[in-house]
Amino acid sequence: MQLQAETKRPSLDFELLPAFAGYLLEHKLEAFVRLQYRFTYEIELTLLNQVAHLSEEEQLTFGREYNRDLLKHLAENRVGDFIRNRMTQWQQNALFFDKYSVIAEDITKLSYIRKRAFHQLLPDYCAEGVPMLQLVHEIDRLFLRYDAASLEVLTGIIEQQAAERSLFIEKINSTIPGALYIFDVRTFRNLYANENFTEVMGYSREELNALGQEALTAVIHPDDRAVVEAHLERLQEASDGDFMSYQYRIRGKDGRYRWYRSSESVFRRDAGGKISEIIAICLNIDTEMQTAQALREREEQLLEAQAIARIGSFYWTLENNKYTFTPELSKIFGHRGEDFDFYAHVHPDDLERVRSKVEAALTTGTFDSEYRYDSPEGPKQLWARGVLHLRAEKPYAISGTVMDITELHRTSQALREQQLFLEKLADASPMWLYLFDIPSGRFQYVNREIFYVLGYTPEEILELESSAVTGLYHPDDWSLLPERAGSESRFQFSESMMQYECRLRKKDGDWYWLLAREIVFKKDESGAVQQILGAALDINRRKEMERTLLQNSFQLEQSNAALEEFAYVASHDLKEPLRKISTFGDRLVSSQMDRLTDDGKLYLSKVVDASQRMQAMIDDLLSVSRISGNRGFERVALKSLLDDAIGALEFKIEQCGARINASELPEAEVVPSQFRQLFQNLLSNSLKFAREGVPPVVDVRYRYLRPEEVAHLQLRKAASYLELSFRDNGIGFENEYAGKIFQIFQRLHGRSEYEGNGIGLAIVKKIAEHHGGTIGAEGDPGHGAVFTLILPL
Repeated sequence: MQLQAETKRPSLDFELLPAFAGYLLEHKLEAFVRLQYRFTYEIELTLLNQVAHLSEEEQLTFGREYNRDLLKHLAENRVGDFIRNRMTQWQQNALFFDKYSVIAEDITKLSYIRKRAFHQLLPDYCAEGVPMLQLVHEIDRLFLRYDAASLEVLTGIIEQQAAERSLFIEKINSTIPGALYIFDVRTFRNLYANENFTEVMGYSREELNALGQEALTAVIHPDDRAVVEAHLERLQEASDGDFMSYQYRIRGKDGRYRWYRSSESVFRRDAGGKISEIIAICLNIDTEMQTAQALREREEQLLEAQAIARIGSFYWTLENNKYTFTPELSKIFGHRGEDFDFYAHVHPDDLERVRSKVEAALTTGTFDSEYRYDSPEGPKQLWARGVLHLRAEKPYAISGTVMDITELHRTSQALREQQLFLEKLADASPMWLYLFDIPSGRFQYVNREIFYVLGYTPEEILELESSAVTGLYHPDDWSLLPERAGSESRFQFSESMMQYECRLRKKDGDWYWLLAREIVFKKDESGAVQQILGAALDINRRKEMERTLLQNSFQLEQSNAALEEFAYVASHDLKEPLRKISTFGDRLVSSQMDRLTDDGKLYLSKVVDASQRMQAMIDDLLSVSRISGNRGFERVALKSLLDDAIGALEFKIEQCGARINASELPEAEVVPSQFRQLFQNLLSNSLKFAREGVPPVVDVRYRYLRPEEVAHLQLRKAASYLELSFRDNGIGFENEYAGKIFQIFQRLHGRSEYEGNGIGLAIVKKIAEHHGGTIGAEGDPGHGAVFTLILPL
């Protein structure tokens, strides 16, 4: 059968495919042939049986001859001649295979193999979207024509084999990877469908025939109905042998729409020449369309991500200096890319460097540069990276990304300035500042004050190994180092501070005293301290003063001991005449009272009373002088001492109906006898100055204080402090007298109103100071007073 209908087909003139074919013929023929050879074996082409006896090289030789002829005709835009020649050779059985051995599956697979080879090499030739899509379309047109011509020849051969026609057709139908059907366009019914029809379409031929023309509305996607109707109208204009393809969606029985592609051709015409029946192949392309949709969505996500990150992409064709920008890059550059002069916008100071980078990319294949760019919005700092693309082994284009790092650059500059400021500030500090790394045992940073303190430069300190760093510290202070490294009691929280005094060896060998304060700078995931930030203050002069003060204190203690001894002797000598005055006064009262006048009795009683008060005052003075000399500190429960004081005042407490409320007090290092007296004096004071008719109530409470809470009191330094408060409901006092009440022999009330010598609270204050603490008082006239004792622990 001759291809008489060939001349009636539309011309196979292509726009872009001839150039692509010429490129393959000149540069990629061997790759093109070998790709087809590999794909042929991957899909197990039946025609391979015809060349199984040939070696690989012999098979490749056949492939080179065939593809060289095909590409040459394509390059000359004469592929119609090629198809006619091949079809004629097939009909004349002049090819390397038996013409009767060809089946429809071979045609489909061969087209698939050749199309796949074209598609595989397409990106090497063209990377631009629109031309690439047009080339794909022209390749489809080529093989649709090739397949149509092959099917027409195959049909003729089948007609020559009438005896085997039925079986042969059924085999073709069963092997076609799609639904093959004959459709009557007049009755809208399928006249024939292959075995794959139901599997591919999701409906049987009978089910679709039952719907008739209503299938357009019943199963065709609403958006695709116009496409189907327009296709049926165009089909009426088709010539015999033309293949027309279109895509549409069909709703499956599960309710989901799937994509299909039908390739249809005229099968039969009526007496008037109108198309009555068509033959078609329908393929399920749902996966392909979903992949394409996913690619589009991924591209949209990429563009969105670029907008968020302020990154744009470009494609720069070197030979015509044309640019293609993504939307974000157009926004960054302030230009869409047409007729764009990139170098005109680069900052003059960066221009030569950027040009050099681009020139180097033509050799190295990569481009990476940061530069300033003058955009319509103002100056920007940009970072560009790109790769070179070759065509025919020559530089063709550069593609890449550009990131707007203006804000990042400003932030980095601000950070650098801040870092420089901090470095200058640290170097100007009169304290030695440092960062110590515990795992390595080395300093990570020291300021320049180290030179003025120890005589070392910062560089010398940073170069010291762990053992040398330890050697800087006095052996007596080495115990501080492991405590600093692992003490959870000192560094419970990141803001916790550790303070200690230590000696470091100067470069000249002398020892130098420093006061160090350290806080946690970094911890690992388990919470272990890794780095410590510290500041060390020069206290060498203070230490010398402390040594002098210690010597003076020792001398003062010796003097106090001598004074105490003197006070004891003096009090003893003073008591002796007082005892005689008191004794003889008592004898006068007992023996001569009746002989004395009323004035004499009054004077005598005053003499006796004054001598007794004088003796009590001497005893109190002796007690005060003995307080600072008693160093018998013990760790005792303060509650037991308070209970002793309450027991000593039991009679007076019962007499005035007083109530003492005391919480469970902690233990402390105190002189028991003195604290017992302190408690007794404070309770006695509250009982003495009770309001008339109101039973006294004394509340005793305690709490712990942090060092910063008592910093204003200038107490001895300690990790924490104990506060004891005694609150009563007595007569109170004006706060302007709060300091006076602790002075010796000072009274706020007359002796006739309240008994005592005005020395009890002075003893309390002396005891508090002897324990390194302090005591204060607040009064509220008519409501009571609060006495607050604070002791270092």
